[in-house]
Amino acid sequence: MTQVKEDLNCWVPGSAPRPALGQGPLSGLSVAVKDMFALEGHTPSYGLTAWRSTHSPSEVTAPLLERLTLAGAAIAGLCKLDELAYSLEGNTGEGEAPVNARYPDRLTGGSSSGPASAVAGGLADIGLGTDTAGSVRVPSAACGLFGLRPTQGLMDTTGVLPLAPSFDTVGFLCREPSPLARAHSVATGQSDETPSGKVSRIRFPEDCLDLVSDEAAEAIRRTVAMLSSALDSPVDSSLAFSDFVAEQPAAVFARLVDGEIWQTHGAWVSEHRDAFHPLIAGRLRNAEEVSRMPEAQKRADEQARSDYRARLDDVFEEGSVVVLPVMPHLPPSRHADDQELAAYRLAAFRLTAPASLSGCPQLVVPTSGRRFGVGVLARHHTEPALLDAAVRYARATSTENPSRQ
Repeated sequence: MTQVKEDLNCWVPGSAPRPALGQGPLSGLSVAVKDMFALEGHTPSYGLTAWRSTHSPSEVTAPLLERLTLAGAAIAGLCKLDELAYSLEGNTGEGEAPVNARYPDRLTGGSSSGPASAVAGGLADIGLGTDTAGSVRVPSAACGLFGLRPTQGLMDTTGVLPLAPSFDTVGFLCREPSPLARAHSVATGQSDETPSGKVSRIRFPEDCLDLVSDEAAEAIRRTVAMLSSALDSPVDSSLAFSDFVAEQPAAVFARLVDGEIWQTHGAWVSEHRDAFHPLIAGRLRNAEEVSRMPEAQKRADEQARSDYRARLDDVFEEGSVVVLPVMPHLPPSRHADDQELAAYRLAAFRLTAPASLSGCPQLVVPTSGRRFGVGVLARHHTEPALLDAAVRYARATSTENPSRQ
C-alpha cells in the first residue's frame, strides 16, 4: 500500500491509507486518525517513539473507528499528536510539528495537531481526535475548522488510549459542518436529521472577552451577530460568566486532570522520563506532585467539580447556548519561546475548562476569515441542535463571506 505523503508533517512514520470497509453515509470521505486509536496490526505512537517501541500492535480496531469505515469512510492516514496528548500547543510529538495550513508560521494547536493539519490542508475530510482539556477545540479554532467535543461519555472510547479517563472524549474536526454531522451520527447512532429542539437563544457573556486580544474580541462579536442572524435567535449579553473561566475552577480542573494522568500513566512515565519533551516532562513532574495531595483535597476538588456542573446547568434555558472564546489570540508562532507558550496554554485552558469540567458539549465555529473560533456551549446531549445550528450558520454565511470557503 502506498505510503501517505508528508506534505504537512501531519502523518506518523510509516502511515499508510486504508480503504473503507463498507458503504454508507460516509462513502467518498476520508478520515485522518489521531495515532491513539487502536487499528488492527498497527502500534499507536501516542506521540512518542518510546511508546511505540514498548507496546505491541493492536489486535483489533477501536469500535468507533470501525463504525466509520463500515459506513464508507476511508482512512487517509494515522496522524501525529502531542506527547501523551498532553498539550494544547501542537509543538511536541514525533519529528517536526505538523504544519498549520492556514498559518504556516504558526502552530496548529494541540493535542490533535495532526488531524487538524491534515483536514485544514485538504488531505482528509474528517479529523478523528480526542479532547480532554481542549485537544479538539483548540486545533479547530487555530486551523479555521469546525470541531465538536461531545457530551462526556457519549462516544465509545474502547480502544482509545486514555489520558484522564473521566474527562476524555472523542471528537471530530472538519472544514464544513455537514461531514462532521454525518460522522457524529455514525459514531453515536444519533440522527443527523433536523432535531426537534433547535437553538433559539444565544447567551454571549462579554466579560469573557477580557481574556482575549482586541482582534479576537472583534472577530467573536461579528461571529455572534452572524450566528444570531443565521439562526434567527436573539442575543442576550447580560450573562456574567467570568466566574466560570476564573483561575480557581481552572486550578481545580488542572489538579483533577493531572491526578488522573499520573494514576493512568505514572508507572510507564517513571520508567521513561528521558523520552519526553522538556515541556511535557515538566507537566508530568507536576502531575506526580498532584498525585501526592491529601485525600481531603481530592475530595474537595471532586465536590467543586460537581458544584461547578450544577451551577453551569442553571445557566441554560430551553434552546439556549453560551458562546465563548476558544483561544486568547492567534496561535503562537512555531518559534515561540516557552514563556509565550505557557501564557497561551494557561489562557486557553481557562477558556476550555467550562465544557471539560462540566461534561457539556461544545461546538467550535470558525469566525469570519477563519482566523479564530468561537465555542458554542450547550446542555448535555444537545449535539443534534448544535450541529443543526452549525449547518445553518455555514449555509447562511457561505455566499456572504467567500473567505470562509
